[in-house]
Amino acid sequence: DVDVISEKNEVQPKAAKPSLAQQLFGQAIAVLRQRARREARAELEKEFSEIEAADAALLEIAKTLPQQARQRLAQARRSLIGPLNALRSMAQTQSRKRDRGPDEKS
Repeated sequence: DVDVISEKNEVQPKAAKPSLAQQLFGQAIAVLRQRARREARAELEKEFSEIEAADAALLEIAKTLPQQARQRLAQARRSLIGPLNALRSMAQTQSRKRDRGPDEKS
């Protein structure tokens, strides 16, 4: 093994190998993070499904409303769809970044 020389030409000792306890702890943390991510994804999917169901119900209700009320509802719905789609896109992007891990680049 080779010692590292810093910019100041000082010899830096090589990093010590992690102990068994550190390795086990690191593995446990990795498993817990993965489990938490799966749970968070499932929760997000559930919430988005509920939003989609509520949207479908609103569309059905809108069919029974007078034209002016339908127009107001459509306008309100459009103002919500943009931010919801942006949130979904952001969540998917973050999920993909985390799935790749720290060693992989975009």
